[in-house]
Amino acid sequence: MNFDSTQQMAINKAIEWLKYGTKTKNEFVIAGLAGTGKSTVIPSIIEGSDVRPSRVLYIAFTGAVCNMLTARGIPAKTIHSTIYMNEKRYNAEKGKYIYITILKEPEMLKEYDLFVLDELSTVNDKLMTDLRTFNIPILCMGDPGQFKAIGGSDISQSLLQMPDVFFKTVYRNGGDLLNCAYKARRGDFSFLNKGFTGSNLGIISKYHTQTLYLISLNASQIISHYNKERRQINDRIRLLKEYEGVLPNVGEKIICIENNWD
Repeated sequence: MNFDSTQQMAINKAIEWLKYGTKTKNEFVIAGLAGTGKSTVIPSIIEGSDVRPSRVLYIAFTGAVCNMLTARGIPAKTIHSTIYMNEKRYNAEKGKYIYITILKEPEMLKEYDLFVLDELSTVNDKLMTDLRTFNIPILCMGDPGQFKAIGGSDISQSLLQMPDVFFKTVYRNGGDLLNCAYKARRGDFSFLNKGFTGSNLGIISKYHTQTLYLISLNASQIISHYNKERRQINDRIRLLKEYEGVLPNVGEKIICIENNWD
C-alpha cells in the first residue's frame, strides 16, 4: 500500500515508540479528520513492530464502532467489556443479589501487549484513568473536532490537542453527510437550508410530516438533536406506518439503550 509522507511518518514514529518508548510514554496518538486514513496505517505499524498481532486488542467506547471494526475483519471489544467485570453481590438494603461493576485485575489482561483505541474523543477521564492502570501501551486514534466525552474529557482532549501526528488529507468519500461535516468545521452552514437533499442525506423540518414519512420508508437512520425529538419522531413514524401498541411490531428496528443485569 502506498502512503503519503505524513502517514509514513506516523508509521515510522509509532514503530519506534512501540520498540523503545512505551516505558516512558503510555499513549501514541494519531489524530485527524474522518477519512484521512488513521485506521489504514495501523496494520503497517503492528507489522513493523515486535508486537505479535495475536497480542493486540482493538477497543472503542461504543459497541457501534466495535461492530464496524469487526465487520472489516478486525475483532474489537468495548472498553467496558475489556477492563470491567460484573460481580453478583448480596444487597442487604434491597434484600436481593445485585450486579456491581468492578475493575478487572491486571493479570486478567496479561495476554495483551497493545491496545488500539479508536474514537479517543469519546473516552472520558474515568475510563482513561482505569485503562491506564493496566500499564498496556495504547495506540490511539481520534478526531479533535468531535464532541467531547460525557463525564469529563480532560485527558483525551489533552492527547488530541497535542497528538504525535495529525492527518489532514481526506481520502475516503463519505458522501453528503461527511461533506456537510467538513463544511461545518469550516464555519459553512449553508447546507442547513430546509429542503436540502443530497444523494444520501436529507435535512428536513420535523413538522414536514409527509416528507418525514417518505424518508422513513427508505432511510437507514434518522438523526435528531435531542432525545425528546427522537421520541416524538419515533411516535410519528410509528403512527404513519400504522404500527400498533407500545411494544415493537414485526419489522421494527430496535436499539438497546440500557443493560438490565437482573
